Formats: sequence, structure tokens, C-alpha cells
Amino acid sequence: MKKIKIFAAGLVVLLSLQAISSAISPVAINEPKAVNENTTEQVKLTGGPGGALFADKFDALAKRYEKNLRECVPAHFNQYLDLFGLKINLSIDINGWKEGKCEYSATANVPAIGDDIRETFGLTVTDEQFARLKPVGECHFDKDQLNIAVDALLSEPKDAMKGDKKISKKRETTPEEEKFMAMLMTQNVCQFTNKEEVFRQFEEIFGLQSK
Repeated sequence: MKKIKIFAAGLVVLLSLQAISSAISPVAINEPKAVNENTTEQVKLTGGPGGALFADKFDALAKRYEKNLRECVPAHFNQYLDLFGLKINLSIDINGWKEGKCEYSATANVPAIGDDIRETFGLTVTDEQFARLKPVGECHFDKDQLNIAVDALLSEPKDAMKGDKKISKKRETTPEEEKFMAMLMTQNVCQFTNKEEVFRQFEEIFGLQSK
């Protein structure tokens, strides 16, 4: 029973670790991208000549953002999720070029695990104890790898239907996204920099629960 409880709690930690990869992964960004593109199309259709001009500005801005991503211009993102009491804070930083590689860093934190998880797995660890776990990840992309990542970010499924309700169906990954994920799996571009510390804290916290 002790091992089952620790394994269950470990799954929650892994959710936060997976959140780092998912947030860096282009799949997590494609949905708002689709919404922005649909908004631009609506502006063109309903805004008259002024709307078309405004949409052109959106297009120009999107191209500048793409250029910034391909050139590793520093940027910072924060995301907060609350899924039935399971709370995850995620921070992602693009830190610019470091020794010839574009550095991404990400920190995940789970300030609350929620009653559903707590009751299902019989966890008595407090949210304050669990919040001590703060995995940190880093990715370092060379120029070619960075372009693979950005290509995946900007890619769309061939069957994407803009403005159609069918766009909400389960989407297929694009070849660019598959290439990106294969790169993450085989080229060792991302690492968890404080893995030993997190596992030590993990053992300390859930060692307390077993007593």
C-alpha cells in the first residue's frame, strides 16, 4: 500500500514535469493560434476595408513574432491551471543565445493536489509539503533544432477547417510536430536540472506519510 500511495503521488509530480514539455511543445500553443487566425478572418469579413487593413497588421505582427522565435529573442510566459483542485503553476523563459544555443528554461510547481486525487489515493501530505517540489527544466537548441521547434509551433493539420465547428474534433499531429517530438526524444536537448533535489524532497515528504 505504501508503494501504491507513493506511486500515485509521483504521478502528480510527473504531471507537473510533463507540463513543462507540453508547454514547450507546439501542440499546446496551436489551439490559441487557431483562435487568433479565426479572429483575423472574421475581421477581414466583417470589418470592411478598415478591417482588412487591421488584419494585415495582425499578419505583419505574427511574422515579426515568428522572426523573434527563430532568432531566440528573450521572452517570458506564465501559465496557471486549476483542474478540479489540482493546481499547476508553470513559468517558461526564452533566455536568448548561450554559447551558440537558444536556451529555454521552465519551472513547474503544484501548490495543491485537489480533493479528488487526495481522496482517491488516500494521500495525507499537505499542500504546503507538496508545493516544495519545484522541478526545473532546460532546453538548449542549436539553430537547426530551434527551426524545427518553430516549424512545429506554426504547423497545422492538413484537415484543419477554419471557422468550422469540426475543428474541435480530435486533431492529428503534423509532420512538423512529430519531427519536433522525435528530436526531443533522441537528441538530448532538454534536461531536468534539479532532478536529484526533487527526488530527494519527494522521498522526504512521502517518507513522512508512511510513518
